[in-house]
Amino acid sequence: DLAFLSWTIYNDQVYGGSDNKYTSGSNNYFYSDIYFKQTTNLNLSAYYWQPIGIGYTRDGTSASRYFSGNYDGGGHTVSGVFTPAGSSNGYSYQGLFGRVYSGSSTQQASIANLGVIDSFIRGYQYVGGVVGYASSSTVSNVYNTGSVSGTGNYVGGVVGYAGSYATISNEYNTGSVSGSSDVGGVVGYAYSYSTISNEYNTVSVSGSYFVGGFVGCFNAATVRNVYNTGSVSGDSRVGGVVGYVTSTGNNSTLTNVYNIGLVSGTGNYVGGVVGYTTNRSDITNTYYGGDCTLDVGIGSGSGSAKKIDSLVEEWAKNEEWYSAEATLEDGTLIWDSAYPWDFENVWNISVVFNGGYPCFDAFWTDKLAQN
Repeated sequence: DLAFLSWTIYNDQVYGGSDNKYTSGSNNYFYSDIYFKQTTNLNLSAYYWQPIGIGYTRDGTSASRYFSGNYDGGGHTVSGVFTPAGSSNGYSYQGLFGRVYSGSSTQQASIANLGVIDSFIRGYQYVGGVVGYASSSTVSNVYNTGSVSGTGNYVGGVVGYAGSYATISNEYNTGSVSGSSDVGGVVGYAYSYSTISNEYNTVSVSGSYFVGGFVGCFNAATVRNVYNTGSVSGDSRVGGVVGYVTSTGNNSTLTNVYNIGLVSGTGNYVGGVVGYTTNRSDITNTYYGGDCTLDVGIGSGSGSAKKIDSLVEEWAKNEEWYSAEATLEDGTLIWDSAYPWDFENVWNISVVFNGGYPCFDAFWTDKLAQN
């Protein structure tokens, strides 16, 4: 059934009637306002996987065909997802879902409640463990544990490219990620008016330029409540959380984040939190420490990041750190009261996971239940 859903979009077919396809110019949107629910764990290891939604056919012909429906994984997993490398640099728009975009004025396309595990996702650009490209859509409560690699741009552990008005939330990645440019542990690139929140990465991320432990690059987007514990390496514009923050029009916002993973770069603009920022970037409540031994939180540009010099347990458990009035020894505020960390509904410090550092309520309660 899942393969048939992929097949119908790839071959420009529909089932359930022609009303399940909407065409605008050269773009085709499939299954707007239609709901799909996965009812069991699936194993695709016996097959090469054709992502759901495409930008090109296998012979390289341009074909803008989007999945525009609503897919609920029901808390299940899809394992053994393998995308073939293809000729030359590889195929683009690779993942369990290749291209997701809303074709409805009343309902955003959505992917939710799903894990991709024991998989090997590879391609050229727009490559993600769960979704290669997502714009004007919602991706929530999903995770990836498999390997993700791309030879080009926009490579992310969960989402390769988050386009305009995408909402990405409650996700994590524990599979290695590698690419060339715009490479992130969870999201490769986030564009205008997209919002990303409550997410983390725990494994290595590598690339050349615009490489981040969480997101490689974001432009006029909002990123909040995220952290990275994995190592990050690249050439230039490399950061423990974000490689490059820029803005064209709407301000970029980064708040309530930290990195404790090792960060290294062979060129310029390397930082414990952000490699490089431009003007119109609001960067607040950002921290780094742990295995990150750099003395610079922001490699270049505006904004600031504080280094965590105290013991992990002290930083994680001392409730004074969570007060909006708390200050460092030099008198500077630890938290910006305009962007307070929410330790009642989002973060948790009651149970020591993650080496003693704060983690997310939704994730640690799941781990506690499993143990």
